[in-house]
Amino acid sequence: MAAASASAAVTPPQGPVSSAAAQPVSEGGPSKKPRGRPPGSCKKQRRRTFGSAGSGFTITPHVITVEKGEDIAQKIVSFTRQGPRTVSIMSGYGVVSKVVLVRAATTDETVTHEGQFDIVSLSGSFRESIIGDEDSWTGAITISVARDGLVLGGNVIGDLTAASTVQIILGTFVEESERANSPPAHGTFSESFGRPGSPLNHGDSNNANMQGISNMP
Repeated sequence: MAAASASAAVTPPQGPVSSAAAQPVSEGGPSKKPRGRPPGSCKKQRRRTFGSAGSGFTITPHVITVEKGEDIAQKIVSFTRQGPRTVSIMSGYGVVSKVVLVRAATTDETVTHEGQFDIVSLSGSFRESIIGDEDSWTGAITISVARDGLVLGGNVIGDLTAASTVQIILGTFVEESERANSPPAHGTFSESFGRPGSPLNHGDSNNANMQGISNMP
């Protein structure tokens, strides 16, 4: 009986016992993944430059200087007639002594402000349109002025008189197909801007229709 019991005993499985091999650790400690984007990855996309080949048009900056007592709007409007292009008013710096604005977008009523007003912003655009055999300009000049903490703004519909030397920054957009035929940017500023309450007056066949916008009280 003792021999039978000994033969029935369970013997452990033969063979080597596998164990996970220890991973070597470098002397400097575990490596860390760098954060952020790889150097130069943000510069892969090239920005398209205005006026570059294939853009279809050329943008040219201009600076107009308006002396004290001169009409700012008259000079801007006269500048637009120097060639077939679109003119965009970027900004203006200086002081005005008189400005005539449209009171509201739904009416033709105007309001005249006189005094010393700092130009807060000056913007607008003009574009030439050919209707039949006549050329006309459409666009608007928008201004915001401030004095003693009060800000006024709206579309210019009449006088815009400089009280000091005023600088206007413009940008002209010329189609590449028209650039070869465009006359040089020379001329005099002798055009009439128009009476208060009336559209811009550029002569018999050149009229810029002004559209009023709401202004701050």
